[in-house]
Amino acid sequence: MADAKKLLVKEMEYVKQRIGHGDLPLESYSKVWNECYAQVMFLPSQKRYTRAALASKKDRLESLEKHLELNRSQMAQDAKKASRIEKKLKVLLGGYQSRAVGLVKQLSDVHDQVEQAYVEKRTFEELRNQETNSIPKRLQVTNSQGTLHLDLDSYSEKTNDLSRTCIKLCVTTSPSGFPRCNLNTTTGTGIAVVTPRRSTGKGYPHPQSYTFKFTEWKHNSELGVTVWKRPSGQSCDTTGPTNRTNHGQAGTIIPRLEQFKTYNIVSDKWELKIRTRLECDIPGCLLPCVPRDNSTGHYTCHDGNKQCLPNWFGENCTKFCINLTSSTYQCDINGKKTCFENWFGTNCSKFCDNSSKTYTCHNTGQKHCKTNYYGENCLTFCNNSAPTYNCNKNGEKICFKNWFGEYCLTFCNTTKENYQCSSNGSIICDSNWFGNVCDKFCSISAENYNS
Repeated sequence: MADAKKLLVKEMEYVKQRIGHGDLPLESYSKVWNECYAQVMFLPSQKRYTRAALASKKDRLESLEKHLELNRSQMAQDAKKASRIEKKLKVLLGGYQSRAVGLVKQLSDVHDQVEQAYVEKRTFEELRNQETNSIPKRLQVTNSQGTLHLDLDSYSEKTNDLSRTCIKLCVTTSPSGFPRCNLNTTTGTGIAVVTPRRSTGKGYPHPQSYTFKFTEWKHNSELGVTVWKRPSGQSCDTTGPTNRTNHGQAGTIIPRLEQFKTYNIVSDKWELKIRTRLECDIPGCLLPCVPRDNSTGHYTCHDGNKQCLPNWFGENCTKFCINLTSSTYQCDINGKKTCFENWFGTNCSKFCDNSSKTYTCHNTGQKHCKTNYYGENCLTFCNNSAPTYNCNKNGEKICFKNWFGEYCLTFCNTTKENYQCSSNGSIICDSNWFGNVCDKFCSISAENYNS
């Protein structure tokens, strides 16, 4: 650097003397130097320098062609260097990616084997415990069977309409509330008749008592009441509520463990007092929870509530999901697998790096290559906006006309008449033509000189 600085100082001094300037600051010197350099032109055929303004068009064209040839040669060298670097990078990244895919598959296979082994081990352990405790468990009733008794105590009319009134009872025990009125009464049609007294507006329905048989009572149930006015000359058994006779609806919830209770069911037009009584066909049918560890559920009971055994989830603890420290997911309260970041699929076994710079991840874990990247793992680069080639679906470069080479950086004009272009873009001169661009003619068959 010191020698270069000395040469630069010497050159500046020489230039100042030749152009007749005094001391110049570096900025002014650089400006003058650039202006002078822009006027310098090398003439290859004459092997000398001259000013561009003094050169003929032919000389200028020859100089520019030489300059273009030098640039083209430099581009070819850079392309070869880039090719070597890209090949090295492709081999390196491809090896890592292939190894990662293999390791992920091995991890997934091992995880599946561990999960299956755990399920089998747990199943046999629970079968052993179940058989050990089978005798006391079999003494417990596994379903709810019994009778619901309803006693209609009194009916009070809130309006001035004291005509005969029809009362329909509806008991729904299904957890979803459908179908409605799924319990049928063993007492007639389940419709009571009452005539409110004119003095008090109260009356006593008839018949007074109703029974509903049930074979399963797992949850709280609903008691619904529909009231309508009986049309003149008709009975409640042969009519139903219409827009003209409907006198309102109301209801209440009957808790599963409430064996004796009195309810006041109230609407804006009437009030009905009802007493309920639950009776079991076999003692213990209304237990809120029976411990199970079989295909119908895997749980214990605590204060009447189900508590799932380890790794079992869901309302009846029938959904299995194992939480492993090495797993690619975690289990939610319903036993559904929630994949960790970068893991996808039903079993979270598909890996896709969300932070990748060459692709994005679909919710299935499928890789979607970003612009200019191709291949299964999006490792192949191909510039879609390159001026010398197009990219096919695999990321291979398809050179435009007159461009050759792996990176389509070598130019060779295929329309020229004095040379041919090889597959790599090298210029092959036709007979009698010579030079870097085959622009020198010399007849090899001439008799008066040697070519």
